[in-house]
Amino acid sequence: MKMRGMPPEISVRSNILIYFPSVPNFISKFTCKITPIVESLGSYLHFVLIIQPILFAVQLFTYRGMFSKPHRVLGSYMVLITFYFFVNAAFITEPLGIDHICHVFIIPLFIALNPFYYLYVKSLTSEGFKFNWRLWFHFLPAIAMLLFSVIGIIGNYLPELSPEAVAAGAKSYADFLYFATHISAVYFAIAIYYIQFVAYTILMVVMLVQHKRKLAHYFSYTENISLNWLWVFIAIYMLFSSFDAIVYFTSVFKTSKEIYFFIMILFINFLGYFGIKQTDIYLVKLRNASTDFAGNVLDQPVNEIEETVVPEIGSSTIDEKYLGSSLAEEQKDQLLEQLLKLMDNSTIYNDSNLTISDVASKLKTNYKYISQVINEKLNKNFYNFVNEYRVEAAMKMMKNHEFDNFSLEGIAGMVGFRSRSAFNNAFKKVTGFPPSHFLKS
Repeated sequence: MKMRGMPPEISVRSNILIYFPSVPNFISKFTCKITPIVESLGSYLHFVLIIQPILFAVQLFTYRGMFSKPHRVLGSYMVLITFYFFVNAAFITEPLGIDHICHVFIIPLFIALNPFYYLYVKSLTSEGFKFNWRLWFHFLPAIAMLLFSVIGIIGNYLPELSPEAVAAGAKSYADFLYFATHISAVYFAIAIYYIQFVAYTILMVVMLVQHKRKLAHYFSYTENISLNWLWVFIAIYMLFSSFDAIVYFTSVFKTSKEIYFFIMILFINFLGYFGIKQTDIYLVKLRNASTDFAGNVLDQPVNEIEETVVPEIGSSTIDEKYLGSSLAEEQKDQLLEQLLKLMDNSTIYNDSNLTISDVASKLKTNYKYISQVINEKLNKNFYNFVNEYRVEAAMKMMKNHEFDNFSLEGIAGMVGFRSRSAFNNAFKKVTGFPPSHFLKS
């Protein structure tokens, strides 16, 4: 390949250092040695796995990353995966003479990956997720393996290779655990990896199931917060991790590394693409900030609504979900009355982004008390409670000839539904038949 504007006899590959004389000599040596190797498919795919995650990391840290905890967790994972594949890239580390140093980090990084998957799902599904010292417990196995690796290289614990391995060009790397237990550190890593895999998979599934149940109590919509794509991620994660360690750390890898790298590239792209698109569900949705919504004007000013008495947290045996609540029946009735008055005298339900926290802010109370009252007094969840008002408003519009020229999608959007399917499902749940039948009646 020639560079445009250069003499035809000068190639980019052989003369790049002439045009950049300040580049260190070891880079020149490195470039010359790896050029034929990088041209192979396996090395090319490996190189993509070094570059692509760091590009995702930049996007994750800069796009909502300053405020979004899930973006920061996933961005950190992308940095980790870049470093992991870099220290595994013999076609880079060996020419630079840093392969022995890089080998110290391979196993610790390998078993640090699983905790990041768990923490990412937890950051998306937990409203109170925080970065604190307890998170480091998840990385204790990786820290321990790093310590053993450092001891191995400092103490020069190099296992002896067989004559056949030496003849084949194999290298011996420090392995303290092998000298201490006669079991290679690789086998410890695989065991830890699979224990993590099973434990974290179970925890992630439980968190997603709980998240799905929680949505109906706190949100009036499910679009872009249901996290259905994470079920696909977990399925891919389970399939991939089932043979990941064995493929990578055994001789099988030598004959299938191109397939391994290709699948990993798809996995990283899937996680990066949906991770960037995914909003932080609990960033502002469940904070009791006093925010007014344009167009949602109450007949009675907000500050004239009697402030709900919020008692001290105590114990209760009314409902397992509300063991931390001590609302008396009289307080529940009072709060319910205020809630119904708010919904009847305003169009707050027209806000397609409405959450239970928004309602609590209007009533100057805690969103969990609102959820408790709706559940216990009306035997509903917040999602169905709000959608009933939306369906009722839509039915009034459909009866009004002023809206004859509006489509069902238009009417659905005006009353707060985000999609036609959500409108149809809610309408049928409330009335027993789809909105198209209502129009014909």
